[in-house]
Formats: sequence, structure tokens, C-alpha cells
Amino acid sequence: MRVLTETLEWQWDRVAGPVLERIGLTRSFGPEDGPGEWPRIWWCPAGVTAFLPWHASGHHQEDATRGGPARTVMDRAVSSWTPTIRALAHARRPARTTAPVTGFGATAPGTGTGALLVDMARPAGAPRPLRHVTTEIERLAVLLPGATRVGPPHSTPRTVLDGLPAHPVVHFACHAVSEWGAPGRSGLLLNDDGGSGRDGGTARLTVDAISSLHIKGADLAYLSACSTTLTNQRLVDESVHITAGFLLSGYRRVIGTLWPVDDTAAAEIAVDFYTRLTENGGTAPQTGDSAYALHLALHQGRARRPWAPSLWAAHLYAGA
Repeated sequence: MRVLTETLEWQWDRVAGPVLERIGLTRSFGPEDGPGEWPRIWWCPAGVTAFLPWHASGHHQEDATRGGPARTVMDRAVSSWTPTIRALAHARRPARTTAPVTGFGATAPGTGTGALLVDMARPAGAPRPLRHVTTEIERLAVLLPGATRVGPPHSTPRTVLDGLPAHPVVHFACHAVSEWGAPGRSGLLLNDDGGSGRDGGTARLTVDAISSLHIKGADLAYLSACSTTLTNQRLVDESVHITAGFLLSGYRRVIGTLWPVDDTAAAEIAVDFYTRLTENGGTAPQTGDSAYALHLALHQGRARRPWAPSLWAAHLYAGA
């Protein structure tokens, strides 16, 4: 914990703080400020700096009574990430209007949320089961009425790939693996086609499979899994990782993680995010506010555990 805290403070002192000062972001904002009032910034780090949580840079345990604006990025701006400037331009392209989708899990206009909830708590061979995945998905199902839920043994890569075009929003709650030697084989751990229950076989929804898709109408992908933005240091500027794979497939907005996350804290952040995005389940997801919704969810995570940034600083928002 101490190493990460000191790293976040170093990031602020040496890079993030001077950058924000230079571009005029010199005042603090608070949760009472709406999405239209917060300034937004995009981080496009290169080389080894892509492994650092720039959105969480700052002195988070500093005494608020010291006076002056808070010395943290989170209290001055809503942060977004992009693997490349070209990827950001693609994510911000004009939205296409498409006809209502029918078929797998589709909902008629005005009914449901068009969301796909995918869970896999106990993949074979994983180091440990994710004890809070079921609770996370059940709570999200309340906030996203009409969502399609796919769990074991049906949560196979093929089933999920078939379902993505019919759902502009997808949420994964599962394990992920990062292949250092072959980043294209990194992926989300799901059931294999022969899996027979929660302890059935495991298959990967890989970066290669995801990035080869071209999904019209893809909007938001939330990856509640470990290290989805991790890749080989030699290929870091190529952005070959799970988060970038969803951007390449057409998603405008992707939420990923920089390191292994605690499933209790991850579930809390996901629930806080969708609570804000749906006005506590009262509306369909207002995905245009996704960056702001995650920003507030991280504020809530920090308020719960200010001494443990490892439990909330890993989550990042990438895209438009």
C-alpha cells in the first residue's frame, strides 16, 4: 500500500500536477458538481508510463484543512484514457442510427436496457473463485431491468460473441489472464463449449477474437476483471490488451483495470457506477455519462478506503 501511495504522489509532483497547472486546471471540484461542470482530460501514455494510474495521481491522504485546491487529479478533472489518438477519434465518431435488433436477448424499443451481463465465478484452473461475482451480477440486474444474463454453463465465448451485436452494453464479471509472450491470447475466462456447470472446462474470449469483430452500435463494455489493460512491456505502444480489444471491435466506451482487483471492491465500484448511470435503476443506462459515473464511483471507493488505493485506483475509463 505504501509503495502505491508514494507512487501516486510522485506522479503528481513530477508529471500530473505540472500538466494540470499548465493547462489551467487549478481548482477543485466535488461530487455536487454535475458532469457538465467538471473538465475532462484524456491520458495517452507511452512506453512504461502506460502501466501507471495517471487518473489517480495525487496526495490522497493530505489534510483537507491545509488550504488551497486538492493536489489530486481526481479532484480537478474527469480522466479518460486512450491507447492512441487515432483510437480516440474513432471512439468519438458520429453515432449510427440502426434498426432495432431482434434475436438473442433483444428488447423492443422502450423496453429493457439492451444490456448483456456475463458472469463466470469459478473457471477451471483459476487460482480462486470470485466470491462476490454472483452478488455483483444480481445487483446489476436490478439496476438494468430487462438485461440478458448469461452464466455458467452457457457463458461460452461463442454464446457471448453471438450475443454482443444485440446488446449495446455488456458487463463481464469474471477472471482474466494476460499472456506476456502472446498478448493476443490474453482474454476473459469463460466456459468452454463442453463445460457442464460451474466447475466445467474453461475457454478464453481472447483479444484476437474480440478485436477482429466490427460491431455496429457497440456502446459500453465494462470489464470487471483483473489486469485487462496489462500487456507485454515490449508491445505496450501497440496496445495489445483486452481493454483495447473492445475499443477496436467498435465499443465507444470501455472500463478496464490496470492490475489484479479485489472482487469485493470491484463489485462495489460496479454497483456505484451503474447506480449513477441509471439514476438508481430509473432509466436506461445514460452511457454518455460513463466517464463521469466511473469518476464518482472511484471517489466513493476512495472515501471508503483512502488508505488503500490498490482497491480503487486500478479502474480506468477508455474511449469517448
